[in-house]
Amino acid sequence: MKNKKIVPIIVSVIAMLSVICISSFTREKPPKKQNDINNIAALSSKATADTPESDEEMRGVWVSYMELSMENESSKTQKAFEDKFTEIAQKCCESGFNTLIVQVRPFCDALYKSSYFPWSHILTGTQGENPQYDALQIMCDICKENNLKIANGLYILVYRPEKRTAC
Repeated sequence: MKNKKIVPIIVSVIAMLSVICISSFTREKPPKKQNDINNIAALSSKATADTPESDEEMRGVWVSYMELSMENESSKTQKAFEDKFTEIAQKCCESGFNTLIVQVRPFCDALYKSSYFPWSHILTGTQGENPQYDALQIMCDICKENNLKIANGLYILVYRPEKRTAC
């Protein structure tokens, strides 16, 4: 009697597992696009390409989106962003740091042109609005000018939820 109750359950579980296994093997995989990650890696390596390699330890500082935010600035121009980041880089140099770890994807958006993610609202005040400049390229150039290495904080807090207000 007990076996008659268990057999349908076991058959159902086996059927369900078979369907899951078959569908995972036959499902068409989307093509891998590494453009965004490759662009960031290329810019980071380009910024540090002329920096001589040494055995010097990394003395890095985290530069979060809050320090980069242009939302509350009177001018949201490229020049204003360059001035702001130059000040950050110079203060870090003066404080003895040799690496900036920059948060380039703060709210599932990006500080660089991306085919996957919208422009970050921290550059213009509106998510998806093109600031008309490449903030990541500017940061790489400024780090190179100041003999700093730049690393990206891309994989940290990648899926940070945005605060939403009720209607």
